[in-house]
Amino acid sequence: MTQVSFEEFDLNDFFLYSLITGRQDEESKEDLANVFRKSHAKTSYGLEINFSMIGLQSLNIHRNQRIELNKKYYAMELAVHNGNVAETMVCLKKNINWETCGHIYEDVVPGLKAKYTPEKVKDWIDSFTATSLGSWIVYIVLRIARVASIYFDFVKDVLLFVTMVRLLGGPAALMRYPENFSGQVVFILIASIFTPLISSGILHAIKSPFLILGFQQQMAEKANPMNEWKRKIVQFSIVCCSFLNPVMLQNVLENEKRNMTLLIKSALTSKNEMKVIKEMSVFCKEIKRRLIEFRKGEFAMEIIFQLATQMSMLMLNDTLTATTSGLETIFKQDTQSDVAGAQAILILSIIGSFLSAVSTSIKIKKLEKDDFLSTTGKIITGMRSLMTTLLRVWCLVFFFTPYLGLLNILAHWKGEQIPFRTSPSQEFYFMVDRKVETIPFKVLNRVDNSTTPPSLPHYSLYTQIDLASAYKVILCLLLVQMIVTHGAKYFTSKSYKQSCFFEKFVHLTECLNIPSIHSDWDSKGGNVDQHRQRWRQVWREMVAMEMITWLANIILVLPILVTGIYVRERHFLTALSVGSFDEEIEAFNLVTLLMWVLPLSVTVVALLDLALFHLYNTNYHPWKLILVDDKSGVWSLESRENSLKLRDSHNEL
Repeated sequence: MTQVSFEEFDLNDFFLYSLITGRQDEESKEDLANVFRKSHAKTSYGLEINFSMIGLQSLNIHRNQRIELNKKYYAMELAVHNGNVAETMVCLKKNINWETCGHIYEDVVPGLKAKYTPEKVKDWIDSFTATSLGSWIVYIVLRIARVASIYFDFVKDVLLFVTMVRLLGGPAALMRYPENFSGQVVFILIASIFTPLISSGILHAIKSPFLILGFQQQMAEKANPMNEWKRKIVQFSIVCCSFLNPVMLQNVLENEKRNMTLLIKSALTSKNEMKVIKEMSVFCKEIKRRLIEFRKGEFAMEIIFQLATQMSMLMLNDTLTATTSGLETIFKQDTQSDVAGAQAILILSIIGSFLSAVSTSIKIKKLEKDDFLSTTGKIITGMRSLMTTLLRVWCLVFFFTPYLGLLNILAHWKGEQIPFRTSPSQEFYFMVDRKVETIPFKVLNRVDNSTTPPSLPHYSLYTQIDLASAYKVILCLLLVQMIVTHGAKYFTSKSYKQSCFFEKFVHLTECLNIPSIHSDWDSKGGNVDQHRQRWRQVWREMVAMEMITWLANIILVLPILVTGIYVRERHFLTALSVGSFDEEIEAFNLVTLLMWVLPLSVTVVALLDLALFHLYNTNYHPWKLILVDDKSGVWSLESRENSLKLRDSHNEL
């Protein structure tokens, strides 16, 4: 191996100096192994190895050299733990920055990106980023992209909100008729935009108000705590600036990561500098936790409800059996181009929201794992997000489908708006199997002639309740779901039990739509057995969440089942007597299909989501090897291929 230049990076007398210089003789290998074992036993090992391995990834050396060095380090670490992969991974997790662990693991067991990216592409990327101009361009582009991704949904939603308010006649028109469906849609949109920002701002102010000021200010505040009233002012300011908090936190994170890299390259290797780097890593991880809270709130309270609302609006425009009005101003413009423009805005917003749901879930997982997430892990996370989001959105839409008259499902009710010109006391005669049957006209003709003018049948004859009552019902259902989820979390998640009230509330709102755990089994330290015990607790928590979410989704599709029963009853009556319109036949066929497809889909998706969760944790989780059973020699939760690669990496090096 070619010797490495240490012009920008100096490890002084630490053991990795010998490792990186590439000494190849057998005697030096044996000496190096002994030095490593002695260093591993030191109390300062965690600080030193974290400093050294972060610095190793920053060295200006060829990619293949870095890969070999990471493999060699892993082989020595594995040897110290007598070939026990689970204990080795626990040691790495405890002592080394997780992002750096990701680089090490990717070099030892290459993932999809490393396997299938052409070498020429890798060489071009390395040569481009090795130059000062190239590294600066990459840094600026990534920084802009990360900030833009934070506000993409916000800008999209604000544009949609402004467009809807303008088309509906301005704020004055909304305030005059707040009970209209159009006004309710706008108010839901406003709440979904600002609730995640405010909730994440409150959590930020409660837990770590000084993160936004940077690492140095955070350390200074810890050394000399601020007066209580000054602290309250800072917390209040953070809540008031909730709109700016995510981008400011992202900016602080980028700055501190860059400062940490510069400090490592500055050739300062005293224990104090190593301790500062460790504290900076913890500081950056705390910022990521605050960004995770924002992303989770955005995903749970913004994307899901906005998608359901926007899809209901779009479907309401195309239905012939609408039970409410108020969107005519949007969809019934003077020209066809205006109508198409309004529809295009909604369609693009819906597509963007679905894409945002997938990307947001992957970003959340990456932040949780400190960028230590394989490509396959990202794919599984995205699949789970898309699948569960689609299911929940459709369940919410189908809950309101009967009450809004979507999908022309109330065609029979629309048919009843055409009254019979006959006395309700008369009998109607019809033939069934060559037999004459009779039925009172008041059963067929449900127009109330006792009023002036006669009252036409209400759609609640099919749905049992009206739209206003449906709003109250779904609010009660969501409240009951939160209470049941709280009880389940209280007995299955220790971290949830120990969290503050507001953090519990935010997490419960997240679990309303997507089954999720409060904290992963890798969120705390401990030995191998403790990690495996937490995995079993997480699995029980996830099973409980899937069952609660499944039951909640089944309840959401019950209105379709109830309406289907009355639609089918009416259809059988009219088909045998007066006959059915084509629209009524289509509604009958559709509701019959939905009555068995919806419960089946809810069940299948719940089981598939649980299977993907288990697959991710046992095969594609960053710390999956901690779950390996080394004592019995059985790799019960990991593929045989990866286990052999890890063993071979030790034997070869």
